[in-house]
Order: sequence, then structure tokens, then C-alpha cells
Amino acid sequence: MYDIRQFKSTVYLLVMLGITGFAVAAQEPELWVLAIAGVLLNAWLVLKKKFLPMPRWVASAITLVSMAYVTFQVWTLSGTPPILRIGQFLVLLQIVKLFEQRANRDYAQLLVLSWLLMVAAAISTASLGFAILFFLHLVLLLYGCLLYHLKVETDRAKAAQTLPEEKLNAAILRQDQRYLARSMRRLTGLVAVVSLTCAIFIFLFFPRGSGAGMFGQLQLHPPETLTGFSDEVQQNQIAKITQDNTPVATVKVTHNGQLMNVGALRLRGATFDVYEFNAETGESRWETSKAHLSEGSLIGAGESYEDHEGKMAPLQHEWRQVVRLEPIGSKALFALAGIHSIKVGRETKIAYYKNDETIQRTEGLLTSLEYEVVSNNVLTPLTAGELDNLRFGKGALAELVELTTGHLKKMRKARSDIAPEIEKFAADPAVCGLADVRNRRPREAGLTDIDEDIAMNIQGYFRGNFTYSLDLTDAADLFQGKDPLVVFVTQTKRGHCQYFAGAMTLACQSLGLKARLVTGFNTDEYNRYSEVFQVRRSHAHAWVEVLTPNRGWVAFDPTSGREYPPNESRSAWQIIKHVFDWMEYKWGSSVVAYSGNNRDNLIQKIDNKLLTSAYRGHERIGRLGKWWESLKERSEFWTVSSKLLAGFILVMAGGMIGLIVWFVSERYRIRRRAAKIGLDALPMTERIRMARQLGFYEEMVEVLRRHHIARPPHLTPREFTRTLTFLPTEAFDRIDRLTRIFYRVRYGGASVQAAQQRKLMEIVGKLDHALAPPKEI
Repeated sequence: MYDIRQFKSTVYLLVMLGITGFAVAAQEPELWVLAIAGVLLNAWLVLKKKFLPMPRWVASAITLVSMAYVTFQVWTLSGTPPILRIGQFLVLLQIVKLFEQRANRDYAQLLVLSWLLMVAAAISTASLGFAILFFLHLVLLLYGCLLYHLKVETDRAKAAQTLPEEKLNAAILRQDQRYLARSMRRLTGLVAVVSLTCAIFIFLFFPRGSGAGMFGQLQLHPPETLTGFSDEVQQNQIAKITQDNTPVATVKVTHNGQLMNVGALRLRGATFDVYEFNAETGESRWETSKAHLSEGSLIGAGESYEDHEGKMAPLQHEWRQVVRLEPIGSKALFALAGIHSIKVGRETKIAYYKNDETIQRTEGLLTSLEYEVVSNNVLTPLTAGELDNLRFGKGALAELVELTTGHLKKMRKARSDIAPEIEKFAADPAVCGLADVRNRRPREAGLTDIDEDIAMNIQGYFRGNFTYSLDLTDAADLFQGKDPLVVFVTQTKRGHCQYFAGAMTLACQSLGLKARLVTGFNTDEYNRYSEVFQVRRSHAHAWVEVLTPNRGWVAFDPTSGREYPPNESRSAWQIIKHVFDWMEYKWGSSVVAYSGNNRDNLIQKIDNKLLTSAYRGHERIGRLGKWWESLKERSEFWTVSSKLLAGFILVMAGGMIGLIVWFVSERYRIRRRAAKIGLDALPMTERIRMARQLGFYEEMVEVLRRHHIARPPHLTPREFTRTLTFLPTEAFDRIDRLTRIFYRVRYGGASVQAAQQRKLMEIVGKLDHALAPPKEI
């Protein structure tokens, strides 16, 4: 017997595809490089015949030690997610099996391990790229399993074979080897198409649930996309985020019913108003003191929150946003300012906090979430009572926050740690715009009419005298053990948006203004294919909101020099990227987010289509019946109908006669061809079949006859070919090749397929051209 040569290459490709899929899902490029290097090393050793199997006891020892380590890590709930540990163990186990391979059971284990690795990856990702890899892996796995079954049966047959291998019919083995790959591909394609059809049917009409309860603890926990989308903000982190173009969300926006496709969106995520710097550790962070003073309004799946109390600004301009947020590992969501209503579509709960008009999930975002927000795009102004309290310094920020029902559980700071250097900086007339700001605007004044002017002056000073930069490596020594905002204001005077926003917030607070830092996204990247604004990590931004007596909370952006490309400037790479983003958007919205409601809508659409088609068909049949009835009432109907019937009968009779004539002439032509070729001795059925197979040889004989070369009756085709050595080499080679094929079909049992017939006819045509006399010049 022979070896299944396709099997080993399929196994190697399958293992590498599985490792690639897990690396894509887990975002582990280092693991991918090391594992692929191990697979390629093993393949090279096998190819060069230098491979020596690893001893069984060594492989077992590595497996047991790795399993014990993974079990310990999962049991102790270390920082790495369990699914990542399990996937790493499966990758290592595949490498061990590659270097241990001896028998068929090792190959079977490799097939199973590769499939388990892709399942582990599928638990934690729903991206389109991984879905494509998963589909290819399943098809290749099916092909590999079929080859494995054939390999096992071949090995059994080889073991049961009594004849020595050198005495086996080599021609038959080569013939089997020739058609093996095509047969396996056809079988794999057939099974894959049937399986895919059944899977699509099950997916459409039997949608699955969320599955979070089963796999929630195993899923990969993605890193937080934006440091502002957490309970605290640490310095020197947004600079890394702003250089990452990973997609975060898509936002479809309509303004008063009109689709928005130009301009920029400022999407609020979270607010912070308390800054703390620890001189001992050198760490600084922003926190919020008032966002959770009162419980947020909880909103469940399919529910919506509306401004029933009438505390929001009147909805003069409706900005409707349909947001599809990718798993970013945090609780905060984002939307345009001035939220009036929120609706979440999936089985999850979110909370809306009126104090700072932010939205949060009750747990971290581990799967994609789609929600709809209607906003005014203007923050809610204060009521008259709230404004009076703030003007006279009453009802200011609370020092104590009661976070649980009836019990004082936690003290939360209400004021920032403001360094003297920042207070001095803010009091400078060049910064705040007032010569004697301490007297004209006392810190304990609460709220004054000049607060907005002071904030505007501070914003202008930052924009005109500071520089935007993401690279602060040359100034790293200046920040060691020091307050980064003090260093930014007094020494470097350059940095990224969080330095600008943080410094302005503290400067305003040092003068008594009510100011808070806001983190979110600022994007103008519009995808015209999916008609959504694309939000990326690089769009992360921080700005400032200051409370004013006339307009309520007003946004200020002190960051200088940060530029955004206009909507019109789109390079070829950006167009390609938008196409892929559109595909990812459609995959997420139509496949990943497919639920029972979508199934019901689909069934309803199909039902409506069927009803509409049936109604239209009934109408057409009715109209046809009325036309027929009106036609029969006419006097000339029977005359016309009799003529039409007679004509139809004549056409039918002519067609039948034509078919009979064609059949007789075709049989005559086939018999004549059989006589020319020398097939008269065969039975009639075999003669006709062989004449059809050898039509190319008859054409070759006709070509030779046109060039005055005829085969004498006493010569066989092979003998006749040997008499043609006087012909040009090209023509003789073609005649010799066609004659050999004639013998293989006539006496060797070979069969000529339709595609091969066409190629042989092309050779005959080239022979006619080669025998033609050269044209005179």
C-alpha cells in the first residue's frame, strides 16, 4: 500500500491555524511566535528525516507538571483569566505531541487538541477575523479527520498484506494516488456545505441565549479601553491609548431625523472632580466625589429611562444615537451630553446618574452591548433653587457620602489636593485674566457671574502657551516623585490632553470655581459604508466642564495643537479599513447580536413575504381567469384557438421528426467513426461508447487525410505512427502522443473526461496548424 502524503501537511496546517486563532482571540503575539517556531522546527526535522520522537516519560512529565501549574493558577484565581491559562496549556500540549508523535493515536490527539484550542478561543471573542479562522479550521479539521480515517484503514491493510510491497501493482497505486486528493476534496466540500446549511438554519430559527452564566468566569477580561472609564484615572496612561487605532464602538447619529455624516462627536464617558497625589509613592489619580451621591436609575433589557421629573433641558434638538460598544472591560458607557432617554436592548442592566449625566453598567463590559440614547447635546442647566444655593455657598459638595442603606460606610474626599504651585499659577493675572482675583472672586463665594470668563481666560492661556505632545521620554526624570501636574505647569509645559484638562480643572478649583475633568471620545471618522461614526482608542480625549450661572455646566477644551483629520481626507488605506470596519459592524449587528427578537422579526418578514406573494399570485390568476372568460365570449375565439392548436400540433410533430432524424444521423456517424478506427469487432454498446471516447483520434485521421497522409488498412495505429518520422518534430510528437492515448483508452481501460476531450481537440487543432505549409513572404 502507500502512505497518505496529504495527511502530515494537513496536520501541521491545522495546528498552526488553531494556534493562530487562539493568539488572535487572546491577543498574545508572543505566544504565537514561540508556538509557530516550535511547529516549524518539528516540520523541518521531519522533512530532513532528522526527527527522533521524544521519550514517553519525558512527554508525560512535561504534561503533568504543566497541568499542575495551570490547575494551581486557576484555583488561586491569579490575574490571568482561566481561559488563557487553559489555552496556553493546550498550545504546549500540542507542541509536546508533535515531538512525541509515533503512532496514529498521537495524530488523533493533535486533531482533538487543535479543536479544543479553537473552542477555548471562541468562548472569549466574537470578532469577524476569528470567525473566518474558525470556519477555515472546521473545514480543514473535517478534511483532516477523513484523511486520518483513510490513513488508519491503509495502515491496517498494509499490515494485513501478505505480498511484499515491491510486487504490488505500481500502476494501480499511482492511479489511486492521482484521484485521492480530488475525491477527498469533493467529500469534504459536500459534508461542509450540508453542515453549513444546517448550521445556518439552526442559527436563524433556534437562536442561542447569552451564555454569560456558563462561560462568564472563563472569558478573557479585556483591558480597559479608556482610563476615564473606571473609578479612577491615573496619569501617563492616555498617551498610550491615543496611539492605538483599535476600534472601540460605532455610533449611528441622527439629528432631528436627519442622518449625520459630517462634523465631530464629543462623547462623554465619566467625570472626576477630586485629585489626589501621594508624595510617598509618587502616584496621582482622579476620583469622583459626587457622581454616586444618589442611586442611579437602573434600566433593564428592553426598558428605557425618560426624564419624567422634567429636570432636563427641553428637547429642542433631538440627537438620537445608536451605540454599539465593544467589550472594553469597564463599567462606564458614553453618549452625547444632555441625555433625555436611554434604551438598552440586551439582557443587562445599566444605571443613569443625574448628578453628572453619565451612564454606567452595573458590571464590567465583557461582551458587545448595543443601546440607544436620545440627547439634547447640551448639558442640563441648574434649576433656580440649585442656582441660588450655589450663589450663596449653600449645598456645596458634601464631605460625607452614605453609600449603603442607613449606614455610614465610607468617607469620600470632597476636595482635591491642590499644590501651592498650581494655586500661584492660577492666581496669575496672565492666566485668569483678573489683576486681583482673590478679592474679586473669593474662593468661598460659591458661584459668581465671572466664573465663565475666568475659565475662558485659563483655557486661552493653556492653548497659547503650552504644547500638545505624546512623547515625554526626555522629561521622565522631571516627573520622578513629583506631582505630574505641577511639573507640567511649571517646567515642561507640554503633554497630552489629560495634563491640560487636569491642570485646568485644578486651576479653576483653586479659585473656587466648580470644575470637573471629563473623559470620553472625540471623533469625526465617518464610515460611509456602514453610515456610522467609528470610535477608536486613539480618539480618547479629556476636557473640562465648569459650572456657570447662566448656562450651567459648560465644556472647555484647553488642549492645544491636537488636530483631527477632516472627513474628506480619506486615503486608500483608510477606505480599505472602513470596508473591513463595515464588515465587522455587519457581523456584530447581524450575527453576534442575533437573538430571539431578531428571529421573530425574521419569521414575521418571511410570513409577510409569503402572504404578499400569495395575494399577488391570487390576483394574477383572477385577472387571467377574467381575461379567459371574456375571450371565450368572443365569436372569433374558437376560430383562433383551432388555428393555434393546429399550429402547436404541427410544431410538436416537426420537433419529433427532427429528433428522430438527429438520432439516426448521430448513430450513423458514430458507426462510421467506429469503422474508421477499427472497432467493428466490439459489441454494439461497447462500440458506440468507445467511438465516443476516441473521437479525437478520428479528427486526427481527418487532419492527416486533408494533408494527403492516409493510414493503410494493414498497419496498426502504432505502426502507422512510426512511418511518419519524416514530418516536423512538433507534428510527429503530437501524433505520437495522441496515438498513445488512443491505446490507453482502447486497450488500457482508461476513460477520457469532457475536459480532457476538449484539450485533445485543441492538440488536434495545433497539429493541423503545424502541418500547414509555410506562408510565402
